Amino acid sequence: MLRHGTADLTDAWVAFSAREAWLNGLNIPEMQGSPWGHDAKRKRKLLLHGHQIEQLKRAVEREG
Repeated sequence: MLRHGTADLTDAWVAFSAREAWLNGLNIPEMQGSPWGHDAKRKRKLLLHGHQIEQLKRAVEREG
């Protein structure tokens, strides 16, 4: 559904915990006719390097 451009970033935000970054509130709807379902708004782990997570964390603390 990301390729179709139907994801909704309106309420999305990132949370940091234990050197990990988690994306919350991103809405990725289910594909029609898909045999497997999923929770459209579940939290997703962002695949980033440790130094990237620290950079983002510092930027959020500095800028709010």
